[in-house]
Amino acid sequence: MTSGGDHIKGAYRHLERPGRILQTWQTSDWPDGYDDSLLEFRIEPAPGGARLTMIHTRVPQPKLTDFDEGWKEHYWEPLRRYFAKP
Repeated sequence: MTSGGDHIKGAYRHLERPGRILQTWQTSDWPDGYDDSLLEFRIEPAPGGARLTMIHTRVPQPKLTDFDEGWKEHYWEPLRRYFAKP
């Protein structure tokens, strides 16, 4: 899979119904010598709807701050705004 042009690449490793996705993940500026990170999404029933949990592991130390800010800016904030619309 790819996203953001050639900036993000990875591979789906596990798809489990009803709600688990596991994929490898890295960016085009990934530091040398690091394995791909693992990105897991879990969707579980919750009162009033569903709960989405994201677990991102094996992120290289030099990328932690960038990833933390990037997930919020490019994914979670836009999703929050989208779902907050009446």
